[in-house]
Amino acid sequence: MYKRIRLLRQVCLTALMVALLGAFAFSVYAQDGDGDDAAGEEAAPAEAEAAVEAVDANAEMAAQLAALTANVDTVWMLLAAALVFFMQAGFALVEAGFVRSKNVVNILMKNLFDFTIASLAYWAVGFGIMFGSGNDFFGTEWFFLSERFQDEFAAAYDFLTVPMLAFFFFQLVFAGTAATIVSGAMAERTEFLGYLAFSAVISIFIYPVIGHWVWGGGWLAGLDTPFHDFAGSTVVHSTGAWVGLVGAIFLGPRIGRFGKEGSPIPGHSMLLATLGVFILWLGWFGFNPGSQLNADATSIAHIFITTNLAAAAGAFTAVMIGWYMTGVPQLPWGLNGALAGLVAITAPCYVVSPGRPS
Repeated sequence: MYKRIRLLRQVCLTALMVALLGAFAFSVYAQDGDGDDAAGEEAAPAEAEAAVEAVDANAEMAAQLAALTANVDTVWMLLAAALVFFMQAGFALVEAGFVRSKNVVNILMKNLFDFTIASLAYWAVGFGIMFGSGNDFFGTEWFFLSERFQDEFAAAYDFLTVPMLAFFFFQLVFAGTAATIVSGAMAERTEFLGYLAFSAVISIFIYPVIGHWVWGGGWLAGLDTPFHDFAGSTVVHSTGAWVGLVGAIFLGPRIGRFGKEGSPIPGHSMLLATLGVFILWLGWFGFNPGSQLNADATSIAHIFITTNLAAAAGAFTAVMIGWYMTGVPQLPWGLNGALAGLVAITAPCYVVSPGRPS
């Protein structure tokens, strides 16, 4: 009997000890779990904060990169515009070299005031007609280049990475070029005052309207197969040439320009004409690559090469043709051939290949 009681006591004590050990183990486990949850709760905000900081850092880096890209593109566009502006000197020298000495001052005055009138007229009206929204034929806003239009312009031309004023100046020098082309076609037979009026009409209306058709979202740009003119073979050079032709028809021939046997009266200075062509050739490295509208290295390098090859090919071909026809290699043929090659490559310079197709 006593042994049974003793055995029962031992069993009860053992069960009690097991229960106490289990309770203790559960308590420790629960405390450890609570600690892990607390640590997790503390770690979650830290990880979220680190993620937010990483996103902010990436956004700031992207903003800095975009600002740097815009700055580089703007500097390149203004440099290209400066080269195109320098073409005014080239036109002046070419035309002065090919006219008689008595008309040099007249032709230089026309070239100077071509760009003077174009600057004022294109600023006041021309830019708005060319790039402002309106209809398929001309724009009707953004006249006088008011600062309040800059946000509207940025929204309308959101593909540009340069500010409105940089784009305006680049387009202004193109407008001045279109007006200057006319002076050579009507050389030696226009009065200065009448020519100023002629230049104003081109800069205010004729060139901007045609430019709107192609580059300002007009009807040619909206065709099912859009009209492509990368840098202005048609918009700039053909426009200036057609206007010059109309002016020449109204004015009539240059009396004494050709002798009885058809031999032309030579220009008074081939030195000036040659220097002018070299300046124009240089300026075209702003005219065509600048029309990329950004500083994409591959694209502008491609355009540089195609532009140069076209000028060289034009000069060489013209001299060879003149040599065959006259029996003598003629400098004027080479000069005009180089300019013809440059005008011809202006529209397709970004798509033609400078190398042999593979």
